[in-house]
Amino acid sequence: MTKKDKLIIFDVFILAIVLFGGYLIVNSYINYAVIVLAIAVSFIIQELTYRFTGDTKEEKYETKLKKILKTYDSVLVETRKVPVIDSEKIILVNSIDDLIDAQTELRKMIYFFKQTDNCSFILFDQNQAIIYILKKNDDILSPLEIEINNNKIKNKNKGDIDEETLNEISKTTIIKLPNDKAYKISPVRKKDDIKKSREKFSFEK
Repeated sequence: MTKKDKLIIFDVFILAIVLFGGYLIVNSYINYAVIVLAIAVSFIIQELTYRFTGDTKEEKYETKLKKILKTYDSVLVETRKVPVIDSEKIILVNSIDDLIDAQTELRKMIYFFKQTDNCSFILFDQNQAIIYILKKNDDILSPLEIEINNNKIKNKNKGDIDEETLNEISKTTIIKLPNDKAYKISPVRKKDDIKKSREKFSFEK
């Protein structure tokens, strides 16, 4: 609920109290009317204080999110689960405007995943993902940030040993010699290393 919505409810409640106080006065319940009107004055003071104080982080988040969803409704698609980020290139933008600029150029839909304290917006394009994350405060870690971190770890592991190398390692042959020594001949080795190993095996045999 936004600050504006809360103020409307507050004002309606105060108006109801004032009207009830007026009803008591008309019907000569003066003592009760004084008490009711005093309560109304108290609520009016609280309402004015709340109206002119700055918005909390929660209120700012809710107001901004509501505005984004309303303004860009035609290019947004809500998802029920955290999108899987397997793109090679991840671009984090600082504002929804930057994301919309990219969307305008690429002409693709923006997917968003909403929770109570954060909302993630993702624009996919071939091998890259452009992302904007709106949060109530910086201490919150969104599910998409966790997914991005996991994706970085996966890519790092892939970078250490690529798939081709893993396949070659699986073809490694172990040759046992009569003196209980053993040599490994693997396609991963350089040709000259393999040649040396074979020559050594022939010599010892």
